[in-house]
Amino acid sequence: MFSNIPDNHTKTTQNSKQTISKDDDTTNSIQIGGNYYSMYTNDDSLNKTHTVMDPSEFDKLLNGEKNTDHKENWNKLDSSIKIKKLQEYADDYGKTNSLLLDDIGILKNFFKSAIRNNKLKKNKEVIYDINTGIVMDVPGLFYSKLHKKYTIKNLDTKHVSTMKTYTPKRSSKKNKTKITE
Repeated sequence: MFSNIPDNHTKTTQNSKQTISKDDDTTNSIQIGGNYYSMYTNDDSLNKTHTVMDPSEFDKLLNGEKNTDHKENWNKLDSSIKIKKLQEYADDYGKTNSLLLDDIGILKNFFKSAIRNNKLKKNKEVIYDINTGIVMDVPGLFYSKLHKKYTIKNLDTKHVSTMKTYTPKRSSKKNKTKITE
């Protein structure tokens, strides 16, 4: 009744508890923990065919997606792409300002930490050319020679002081001193 010979239609692995079954209508499915996963997207259809894609078509598809990803605004780009573009800008910035390699390395590390800390994420903070995909300028970038650190200054002029929003102090006549001559 129970034998050690495996059945031709079902294979079971004891470690992963997966069952691979082949039915007579050539559909392959895998059972993992009671759920069946088919290699076909639509299990209800009678015509179970899959599309074979030529490798050149697949490469065209990937290149098309790569080009569309890079032709987006700065705030829509992925953080890894932002880091790469800022590091390229750091190299150009170092060449134009004749910086040492140590200073360029410090700048690259600053850009990495700025992106990871959600700085430089707005379009105003970085001047980025969408067509060429090159960072043109970081307007608030400032280098402190004393501390050998880079910082980004806030250049937003629309900031209103909170003191201006308070109501003005009332002056009473009791508190004023009279000047008599």
